Amino acid sequence: MKLWNSWALILTFPLLAASNPVRFDIKDLTQRNLLAVVSDAPLEKMIAQCHLFHGWVEVDPQDLKAGIRGELELDTRSCETGSGIRDLVLQEKVLDVKQYPLAKVQIKKWVKEAIEVSVDYRGKTTSLEIPLKVVFFPEGEKTKGRLPGNLLRISSQSELGLPAIGISVPEEMKQTLSSKVELIFDAVGTSKLPNDKILLPEGPKPKERG
Repeated sequence: MKLWNSWALILTFPLLAASNPVRFDIKDLTQRNLLAVVSDAPLEKMIAQCHLFHGWVEVDPQDLKAGIRGELELDTRSCETGSGIRDLVLQEKVLDVKQYPLAKVQIKKWVKEAIEVSVDYRGKTTSLEIPLKVVFFPEGEKTKGRLPGNLLRISSQSELGLPAIGISVPEEMKQTLSSKVELIFDAVGTSKLPNDKILLPEGPKPKERG
């Protein structure tokens, strides 16, 4: 998989009394977290936006080299392109969401200027390396408008060949859907979930198509 050359790691953790991994939960009812899939095919450019995912990331504030780990789960039925007809075609002919509604990603470790992840999707597990940008925000007045607690923003931009995760583009769709897509990921996790769980549930379930 070809990765974008632009990679950055920004870490501004304050000094802590003890060096321990901190867990940041990624859950947001307002669905401001984003996974965008950009396809640039010969006859059409398409952007699918997916907001219904949740998980967690854990890092050691005092020693980032000690490792990183985490898990994310994406509901593929939540991905939308802005066209109902196109969404239906993608979900039925490409993603087969009724049989494979969920995609799971497990963050394994740092690998040079990237992270190693395993993707569980369509009954197979695929290992990939992707760039990652990490920014820490200590809790304060400016962060409370997003989520309570200390916040960790993680983002990534890379290219992915769909066959690598078991997705085949039908012959009749190859002029409008590329087999290589750009992935743009951006999410914020919090170290402190509120006591009122209504604020941060996993989000509404997508509507089932008949």
